[in-house]
Amino acid sequence: SAGHPGLSQRFVRVLAIPRLGMDPKDYVLGLLNNGFLEDALPILQALYGMLDDAEIAYNLGICLSELGKVAECIEPLARCTQLEPDHANAWVGLGVAHTRLGHPEAALAALREAVRLNPGNPFAQRNLGAVLMKADRYDEALGHLRQAAEAAPEDPSALFGLAQCLDTLGGDKRKEADHLLKDIIHRFPQHPIAEMAR
Repeated sequence: SAGHPGLSQRFVRVLAIPRLGMDPKDYVLGLLNNGFLEDALPILQALYGMLDDAEIAYNLGICLSELGKVAECIEPLARCTQLEPDHANAWVGLGVAHTRLGHPEAALAALREAVRLNPGNPFAQRNLGAVLMKADRYDEALGHLRQAAEAAPEDPSALFGLAQCLDTLGGDKRKEADHLLKDIIHRFPQHPIAEMAR
């Protein structure tokens, strides 16, 4: 602070201590919801070792993924889908992880399952479309990217993915791509995707 020389150069780490009797799952979810991933990770790992619980497995997998430990997130996310096969978000997480690890077939299988379980999930649709585009399957990707953009019209990433696919398909689809790119630049001028759209 201004009244104490040198304090502005220091960092203070705050550790939240759970109140007596608080459920550890509630505590760790509070940490995750407030962005304290590094604090939550050892607790999630301990709970994962003690409990066969889909929610703990899912949150551990997502926490590891968000912390850049992508290879480590596969096992708990897969375990979540075994415990709760209709957990669409776990399938999305698996698909994204496999994409990052360069496993396109596993990514496609997981994302297809996520979309089957929850066709209205724009994140699943967008990621499935992106994996299909990487595989040069643009015609198939287009439908998924359209659904993502329609479900999330305020998501510039969804709009940009659709524009990229349309542009690659060419022909009369290029006009629609140009319109989408102009729309991104106009509506989201400060977003990093606006620069890519330009």
